[in-house]
Amino acid sequence: MKVLILGLPRSGTTSLIRGIKDQGYTAIIEPFNDGLQNATEREYPLKDFHKYKNLVVKNTTYQKPRSFTEQNRSWKDFNMEFMPLFDKFIFLDRRIYSDHFKSIVNLWYRVTEDETTMQAWSDEDVPKEFTNGFIAGGGAGKIHKEKEELRALLSKFGFGNNITYYEDLYGSDREKSLSVIESWGLKDIDSVRLNQYLHPSKKLYRGTKKAVV
Repeated sequence: MKVLILGLPRSGTTSLIRGIKDQGYTAIIEPFNDGLQNATEREYPLKDFHKYKNLVVKNTTYQKPRSFTEQNRSWKDFNMEFMPLFDKFIFLDRRIYSDHFKSIVNLWYRVTEDETTMQAWSDEDVPKEFTNGFIAGGGAGKIHKEKEELRALLSKFGFGNNITYYEDLYGSDREKSLSVIESWGLKDIDSVRLNQYLHPSKKLYRGTKKAVV
């Protein structure tokens, strides 16, 4: 089975792909990230895509192969070609915008400081001047636009608003999160085991340090 995880940055895509990988899937994480942080830009089409029976790929919004950028083709153009290659889809976003905004600001602060983005964090880590500059530079508007474009893409494929929210998947109500996982229809995945893997007790929270997912 080929599974595509597509979501906004800081919507839980990393922990999810790791949880699916833990059950024997081959994982390809952000193959078109253009070399940001530890990711490695890969050629498109993916040469090893059909090599594995069970494969999960994680992309975030606006990621597309360099060849599409050179041809001035959009992120939507890319997904219109890429998404039909998959059997199952998981789309991720966050419902609480204020938390999402803070997490994304932290992400870009770490990138700017040339620090790893995969570390626990607290609100106090990010200087107010950086946050104000992020807003002034249009960062907040970009987040809203990404959310809108993800929904527009889903509508194009007839998925409606079939989005999994971070708060439901990683929240304290583990019966609800299990129901969400089961709704994906991943028949060769142990939903209970994946639910346990994603349990919020495995993460630290804001106030001390908050784990990145």
